[in-house]
Amino acid sequence: MFKASVMSVLLSFALYLAPSAMAASSLNGLASHQELGNEMFIGALYLESRTDSADTALNSPGAKRMELRITADNGIPSRRFSRMWIEGVSINNSGSALTAQADNMVAFSNLFRGRLRRNDVVTIELNPGTGVAVGLNGVELGVIEDEPFFNLLARAWVGNVPLSSTFRDNLLSPSEIPGDLRSRFEAIEPSAARIETVAQWNQPEPEPEPAPEPESSAPPVAATAPLVTALDMPKASLEPEPEPEPAPEPEPQPEPEPEPEPEPAVVAEEEEEDDEPLLTAESLRAQQLYFSNLMRSILQNTSYPRRALQRGQEGEIRVAVVIDRAGAIQSMNMLEESEHSLLNREAERAIREAAPFPDVPEVIRGDVYEFSVPFTFVVPE
Repeated sequence: MFKASVMSVLLSFALYLAPSAMAASSLNGLASHQELGNEMFIGALYLESRTDSADTALNSPGAKRMELRITADNGIPSRRFSRMWIEGVSINNSGSALTAQADNMVAFSNLFRGRLRRNDVVTIELNPGTGVAVGLNGVELGVIEDEPFFNLLARAWVGNVPLSSTFRDNLLSPSEIPGDLRSRFEAIEPSAARIETVAQWNQPEPEPEPAPEPESSAPPVAATAPLVTALDMPKASLEPEPEPEPAPEPEPQPEPEPEPEPEPAVVAEEEEEDDEPLLTAESLRAQQLYFSNLMRSILQNTSYPRRALQRGQEGEIRVAVVIDRAGAIQSMNMLEESEHSLLNREAERAIREAAPFPDVPEVIRGDVYEFSVPFTFVVPE
């Protein structure tokens, strides 16, 4: 039964990735996303008509597809995966679009019930007339019927503030896809066990069996000894009973050798679940609003270093920040840094100057709040 289930899912996965299944769209570009110098995933954008323009990619009709193939050794926790989309969507979409798609964003985030593993394949596909299908390893997790939701997510990749300018540019370079990157991308496939695990996500929880009813019985009757009269008792013998011979002492037995302790059984790695509670519309709006306020405060404290401007230095920077619930900075790490130290120092200075930040809203759970800050330094023409 298990083998048949695995084989059917594997077959579905193979057909899902077969060229014929993607005849309606073709690969527009591949991009590697890195954090702290470590590759997290390879992203792919599929369009019906290839283009190097973000506006054309977003506004063109027809089937579209985004795909992530996880390459991080430790995978990506669902909390970080959700935060990546929430931040990217919040920066690159209007307030009205965020409000209109809030429920869909909640539904999308809650489809992923655990850590994404290395070699997982995430697909987000727009099929005109049927909605936006979200899948993992060939298993359909759900469908968002509102088709504009695809572009809401796509702007996090190719919008004005993408994961990085290099990431966006590579997705929009249909004629310059590196062969080695494409080979690595195509070689990424999940294991059969992992596919089966994901397939179980959509299985309904088994209903608990009803507890057996206690058997009805009469109340227990106390046992009584049978009545014995003096006439029934044997007469006592006047002769003393012989003393019993002492039993021979048992021969000493050699102490048994202690049995070797059994080796600990190898326990299969269980699916690691994040402690993060399910996202709600209320907590999503709180995160979007709080994140927007943080960005506004940091932007107000950011200036172009004069020497960098005079030298024509440009660059993109992304800084990971962790704050406590009172808004005090706990740590900062460069996820992406430019080649110019003046710009890197200005990004860190702007964040420190903006702190301490407002208290984290109560509806946002956790002892700390994590976010990333993108900076783009471009010399005006």
